[in-house]
Amino acid sequence: MLREPFRIYSKNIESILFISLIVLLPALLFHNYIVTVSYYIATIYDNTFFGDMTNILFLLVLFTICQVPFIAFTFSEMDDDENKLKKSFAVFLKFGFSIFLFAISYTVLSILGLLTFVIPGILILVFLFPLPYISVLKDQPVRKVWRTAFLLAKKNFFKLLSLLALISFIEMIIGYLMNIGISYITQNSLAFVICNMLINLLVFPLLIIIVSVNVKKWYFMADFHSEKIQSREVSV
Repeated sequence: MLREPFRIYSKNIESILFISLIVLLPALLFHNYIVTVSYYIATIYDNTFFGDMTNILFLLVLFTICQVPFIAFTFSEMDDDENKLKKSFAVFLKFGFSIFLFAISYTVLSILGLLTFVIPGILILVFLFPLPYISVLKDQPVRKVWRTAFLLAKKNFFKLLSLLALISFIEMIIGYLMNIGISYITQNSLAFVICNMLINLLVFPLLIIIVSVNVKKWYFMADFHSEKIQSREVSV
């Protein structure tokens, strides 16, 4: 589960970091600005819930969108395509807007589900999560691949849930250890922000590569590319 992603990551580290600088860094800067403003407003009105929800909302939306070029790059590497970097940005531009619309709906539904009964939120998170991956894999907008993504998530529900939990745990541990390490050196808030951004620029692509490799393997193992499954997709 991890050997192939680490191979792809180490082999293409320069290209992956380039994508991070072009796509992920602006998103992180924007998220940091929004979070700063939202928590400032929350402090004025003594309402931390507003700051927390704004943070989670923008984090999930940006996370979903920024996956796309890394997904495309991983699939291209697995297929031994040429011009992987160029193709990654082309896919990002091609499906960026449709995945942006999906990301908003996905995030709102997930948050509402988690705030109400928790379990519905988890189900939404898992069942809708593969949509951007299947969209890139099939080279179709998300509205045309929802059935395949749903079937894949249903068939591999616990595998996907475990993978998402593992990724969240890894990211949490890395962030926690980094913050502890920085606290021994300085208490400057800017240092914490910069270091966390650098960690995200390095770690986020690897986590997406891990998911991409597994989703593609599940897709072909279950024969989701067969004509029978394709014929069930809704043509919009």
